[in-house]
Amino acid sequence: LFPGDPKKVHFQPVHVRDLAEMAVKIGQLDAPNTAVDAVGPEKFTFHDFMCLVKRAIGKQFCVFIPSGLPASIVFQMTRPINFALDDVYVEMGDLRILENDLACSPLSPEEGAAVW
Repeated sequence: LFPGDPKKVHFQPVHVRDLAEMAVKIGQLDAPNTAVDAVGPEKFTFHDFMCLVKRAIGKQFCVFIPSGLPASIVFQMTRPINFALDDVYVEMGDLRILENDLACSPLSPEEGAAVW
């Protein structure tokens, strides 16, 4: 389930090694309360990212993504998953970020690195 249009909503996945390296560099700064955008260098639409995953694992699978659902509806649809996992699968705030296409950094990777 995905809020908004999966061909228009973007995000920037980050590799765990890059995130760890970023955390170490930030920890070495003498700047309390430093905020950086912890994102990877490439921007993907959800649709394009799912195509990459399918190719990478060499499997065919179907992803049903009803286009244009508001975050509030997606959140309600995930409630059975929350119950089954005895956890919260996704937070409403995270869905709103995706719905409003706010999951990408306005900074280029070079500008983000300069923040460190």
